[in-house]
Amino acid sequence: MYRMAWVAVLLLACEARADLIAYWNFNSFNGTATTISADQGSGTLQVTGFPDDDLHNLAGTLLNALGTDLAGASLTLENNLNNGDFITLAFSMADRTDLVLSYATRRTSTGFNSNQWSYSNDGIVFTNFGSPVVPPSTTAFGLVNLDFSSVASLANESSVFLRYSLNGASAATGNNRIDNIQLNATAMTNTMTPEPSSLVLFGLGSLGIVALKRARDRRQRVGSSRLSLP
Repeated sequence: MYRMAWVAVLLLACEARADLIAYWNFNSFNGTATTISADQGSGTLQVTGFPDDDLHNLAGTLLNALGTDLAGASLTLENNLNNGDFITLAFSMADRTDLVLSYATRRTSTGFNSNQWSYSNDGIVFTNFGSPVVPPSTTAFGLVNLDFSSVASLANESSVFLRYSLNGASAATGNNRIDNIQLNATAMTNTMTPEPSSLVLFGLGSLGIVALKRARDRRQRVGSSRLSLP
């Protein structure tokens, strides 16, 4: 019973917590840059293949934005001549696990409608992840969430790359908007760091275990003294 109580207390004290790795809101994106640093956290977004004329900073959204962020610009990718081109997110997963990617996106009716995410540890060999993403063809952005926690090779890696390859556009004016990219993961070093509330629970649990042990010892002493009576 005491062993089970200790396990329960330790589970409460060791609750995992997701931390932000990198965040791009594109509000300061000039519509031509092909290397974009994260607005929060640490990471780099690289645009490959799209010429300046097919990069834009059309209006963004508040969907998936952090805190009091504004709905400024978005990363806008255009032209069916760029089918097969991609963007790549580069960042570190050192001391982290259970990666989750989320972002807001939309497209025009002739925009890129079959977009594949893939991952890599070296930036050279990529493995496809999940099914191709089909952004909504509406004036409203849709939210995409991808949970990479099943990919063990990404955990605790100092260099991780996620690639988004765009396909399916059918006209030169077809475009896609991408906004408010978040990368979140569980900090491995935090999994053994109790929160203040957990420390309180830990202390209460310890007191309870000590009280139970004292009560048991007292019953044993009473029982022994009765047996020794003539």
